[in-house]
Amino acid sequence: MVLPFSALEMSVVLACLYYCVRRTHEQEVLTFSVDELIVEKGHREPEHTYRFSRFFTRFHVEPATHPWYQDRIAVEMRDQRVEIGRFLTPEEKAAMEAERGYNEVLAIDPEQPDALHLLGILLGAAGDHARALETLTALRASAARIDGEDSGEYAMLLWQLVVLARNMHRPDTGLPLLDEAEKRWHSLAPVEHPIFLHMHRARGAFALDRGDIALAGRELHAAVAGFEALGTQPVDLAVARSELAAVELRASRRASAQALLAQAMPVLRDALLPGEISRAAAERTAAALAQVR
Repeated sequence: MVLPFSALEMSVVLACLYYCVRRTHEQEVLTFSVDELIVEKGHREPEHTYRFSRFFTRFHVEPATHPWYQDRIAVEMRDQRVEIGRFLTPEEKAAMEAERGYNEVLAIDPEQPDALHLLGILLGAAGDHARALETLTALRASAARIDGEDSGEYAMLLWQLVVLARNMHRPDTGLPLLDEAEKRWHSLAPVEHPIFLHMHRARGAFALDRGDIALAGRELHAAVAGFEALGTQPVDLAVARSELAAVELRASRRASAQALLAQAMPVLRDALLPGEISRAAAERTAAALAQVR
């Protein structure tokens, strides 16, 4: 009677060991091209592959909801989301550890583009905007030397710097970058490309930072109209509407702000996490609007 139970116990132990060993061989590979970010997950070889457009992709860090849990890092593009680094310890997920790892790569190859790119993104996600700006600026210089200023890589980095300057609320830094980015992108993409609508959004944000509510409204109205005509970017349209709602609220046009948020919030709450920058800003606008009598 003992032997069958011993065999069962050994089977359970072996199954647990197999599971643990398999988890230790889990790998994730992130590959950047000019147009794409490719995330590959697997063990000995890729078992799952996810492709993201670099222009529309962002890294999101979701703070832990309890001290026993870990922060979660995800790659997001509109309504597509893939968690990465699930097997990392909290210390490894910390920006300082990530920075140290990428700096080790950069010590070997100071112009290693993927390491610079990821380091800049992680510094930005950690709120270290100044160093993120410095890092992405260095990568832009490398792209100018290696790929040329007429390349897609250079144009993409210009745009990433614009987005970072916008998040820093630095129109003095962002507007010259935006002017150059618009020039570069006009030579690379047709005028109906969504990036030019996002440039209206960026100009609206910089105008708002400078207190020019009228200009901010014109730029964001242009972005909303463009996304409505395009008809294929529901999340981007919702983000633009929420940003225009914030401008309308500042201009004391409460009814217009309410109408815009009524269209935007269901889409944003369905597609974006609460801590994502655009949704968080929209939630703040909704809360401010609720306080206005």
